[in-house]
Amino acid sequence: MSKNRKRIPLVFLIMIIGLITFMPVPVKAETQTAEVCRLYNVSTGEHFYTVNQKEKDSLVKLGWIFEGVGWTAPAVSSVPVYRVYNPRSGDHHYTVNEAEKDALTKLGWLDEGIAFYSDETETIPVFRQYNPNQKKAGAHNYTINEEEKNVLVKAGWSDENIGWYALGEGYANPEAPAQIEAARAKIAAAASARANTAAASSGVSGRAIVEAARKWVGVGRYRSGGTNPATGTDCSGFTQYIYRQFGISLNRSSRSQTANGTKTNDPKLGDLVLWTGHAAIYAGNGIMIDAVNSSQGIRERAFARSKGAGTFLGYYHVAGVGD
Repeated sequence: MSKNRKRIPLVFLIMIIGLITFMPVPVKAETQTAEVCRLYNVSTGEHFYTVNQKEKDSLVKLGWIFEGVGWTAPAVSSVPVYRVYNPRSGDHHYTVNEAEKDALTKLGWLDEGIAFYSDETETIPVFRQYNPNQKKAGAHNYTINEEEKNVLVKAGWSDENIGWYALGEGYANPEAPAQIEAARAKIAAAASARANTAAASSGVSGRAIVEAARKWVGVGRYRSGGTNPATGTDCSGFTQYIYRQFGISLNRSSRSQTANGTKTNDPKLGDLVLWTGHAAIYAGNGIMIDAVNSSQGIRERAFARSKGAGTFLGYYHVAGVGD
C-alpha cells in the first residue's frame, strides 16, 4: 500500500509535466507587426500616418492620396508614439516624448492617444523634419527614407534627427504619383476658374486701386488700429480700406492678408506688398504706397525690403484685379 501511495504523486507529476510540455505557447504581441499607412493631402501639404485601416479608407474617400506603407511597427511595445491635433491649423503631430505631447495639449492641441509604437530594438530610424515656413498643416514630415530627409533639409527644412524607430520597411503605392499630379491639376484649374470669374465679374483694374490709394498720399492720417484714412489708419487697415472701395474684402492684419492673394515674383499695379508686420500697395516701377507711421502718414515711396516691419513676405496678387 505504501509503494502505491508513493506512485500516485509521481503519476500526477508526469501528467502535469506533459501538459506543460505540449501546451501551445501563446504568440506575444511584441512579435506582431502593424503597417503604418502614409497618406498625403494635396490641398494642405500634410502627411498623415495611421495603422487604422478604416481611418485610412475614410481619408482616401475624402480625397487624401494613399502613398503606401511608410514602415512597419510593432503591434505594441513599451515606447508609444503619441498623436496630437491642432484644431486651429489642422495639423497633426507625432512624438514619443510625453512631455512634448503634454506641452502641446496645454497650448490647445487635442490629445488623440497612441498612434502606433516604436521598435524597442531601435532597428530602423524614423527621421523627423520641420518646415519653419509652414504655419498651417504639414509642418512636420516623418520618413525612414534618408534621401527624402536630405532633400527636405536642402530645401530649408530643419533636421530634428530621429523621432522614433520602425520595425521594418514599407512599400510605395505605384499609383500615388499620378494621383497626386491629377489632384494638383484639378486644384489649379479650380483656382484659375475662380480667378477668371472674379476678374470678369468685378472689372477692377490695378491702376484704379493705385489711383484710389494715391488720393490719400500726404492727406490721410495714420492711427494704430485704424481702418479709415480720413480719421486714421494703420498700414493693413489702409490696404483693407482701399480694396473695400472696389468690393474686395481683405483680412485685417498684414500677415493674414497673404491668404487673400497669390504670391508672385512679377508684381503688377495694385498688388499687395507684405511683411509680417507691414502692408503696402504696389504702384509700379519699384514704388509703393503705404501708411507709414504717425509722423509720416500715408506716403508714396520707393520700395525696399527694409522699409517694412518684420520679415518680408513678398508680393501678392488678389484675384479679381486686372492689369
